[in-house]
Amino acid sequence: MKKELKMKTFIVPIFLILSSVLSVRAQSNFGTVQDGLMAMKLGPLFTAGAAVNAGDVLNGTKTSPGFACAPGALFDFTYTRNVGFDLGIAYDARTVNFHNQANSSVGVDYSFGYISLRPELRFGGFLIGVGLGLPIAVSTTASNGAIAPKVGVGDVNSLFEGRIGGLVELFRSDLGTLDFMVEGSYSFSRNLNSTWFHGTDQTKNNGPLATAEAGFTYLFDLLPTPVPPIAASR
Repeated sequence: MKKELKMKTFIVPIFLILSSVLSVRAQSNFGTVQDGLMAMKLGPLFTAGAAVNAGDVLNGTKTSPGFACAPGALFDFTYTRNVGFDLGIAYDARTVNFHNQANSSVGVDYSFGYISLRPELRFGGFLIGVGLGLPIAVSTTASNGAIAPKVGVGDVNSLFEGRIGGLVELFRSDLGTLDFMVEGSYSFSRNLNSTWFHGTDQTKNNGPLATAEAGFTYLFDLLPTPVPPIAASR
């Protein structure tokens, strides 16, 4: 079990290394194509990936990753060529599984849904910020004889997490830009609040969750790009 948890801790560092590599490439792209100052953009985003339980599990229990996705919108404000501020709003859907150690088919999936705000600073193509989520949905699904616990939205903690990632411009037109983005997160909050556990140990099978997601965003230019003057012939 300890070995399994130790292996999971490599997911986020590997993801962060990937983000750093992408951000180096993105910074070189921004240096050549994004020369305007005070640019403002807005558009849809969609990312998908996996969520994992990064905390302790009960004896006799194992955990496995589940699906995570985030449809939403992104506002981008570019202050200088390589410095900007991004604000995303998304529906964060995350699922994680806990199952019997002796039989992985016997278990319960926990699914959480949040309306999240994601304020982030952007340095070239490198993103760093936080995620703040209000729980609006939760469900549990049992398989092969397991008992699904009853969980209500009021039992779910608000989401507070650190976020880091990278952004690469793929295509630019007169309307806006298509970007590829990859991000990872690590929650500083447990999934369920302590009152749900009725006095038992709330640190087992209760997160925090870490995620790794990749996807796309298309940002429309909100401010017209000035046309450079034509040099006078001599």
